[in-house]
Amino acid sequence: ELLDKMVAERVEVQTKMVDENAKLETKMADQKREFDKYIKMAWISIGKRHLGSVSSTTSGMQSYSYAAYVPPEAKEVLIYVAGFTGYNARSQSVEVTLETSEDGVRYTKYFYLYHYTQDAVAYNSENMFFPVTRDRCIYVWYPEGKPANNYVLDLYAIGYKQ
Repeated sequence: ELLDKMVAERVEVQTKMVDENAKLETKMADQKREFDKYIKMAWISIGKRHLGSVSSTTSGMQSYSYAAYVPPEAKEVLIYVAGFTGYNARSQSVEVTLETSEDGVRYTKYFYLYHYTQDAVAYNSENMFFPVTRDRCIYVWYPEGKPANNYVLDLYAIGYKQ
């Protein structure tokens, strides 16, 4: 009888432990899902990888590949765009178009520069996320008949999201 009682108590303790283990496993799985969701929202830095430059001497659409810097599993690429302008014959603006496209869908963003009629330099920069596409390129162009001169736009890949 004493032995039966001890066995019953032991079985009860082990059953409680199994139940607690199951609760802990569920809690850990929930926390891992939350962590994975957070990781997908965060971006991963790759340093500052120069993709190329566009300047007042460049014409037409230019393409810049980030394939060497961003892994195949990336879903978005973070592009750092830095532009500066110098003296211009007249004060005016220029809007630069940057985009990627996939299956007929265009993902377009714009970058604005302003040129002054003085001996001064103006700077502007922006971080832009773009979807990673099969060709793994960013396309950049100025409007037809560029209205200004003395400007340079540098593009860098600086990170990605998975």
